[in-house]
Amino acid sequence: MPAVSALVEGRDRAEVAALFRMSVRVVDNWWVRWQAGGRDAPLSRPRGRRTGEHQVLYEAE
Repeated sequence: MPAVSALVEGRDRAEVAALFRMSVRVVDNWWVRWQAGGRDAPLSRPRGRRTGEHQVLYEAE
């Protein structure tokens, strides 16, 4: 959130990326999510398959 706050204050994307030691691409992704969904949007989302999606049932089950 500090990176997004810096962008809101008017700082340049490259400056924010250097300040927080991340790529400009990550800054851009967070900014787009923040614009689309507000304060909680840039937070990490669960990764991988949904629970139970990878489980396979055998014929007997």
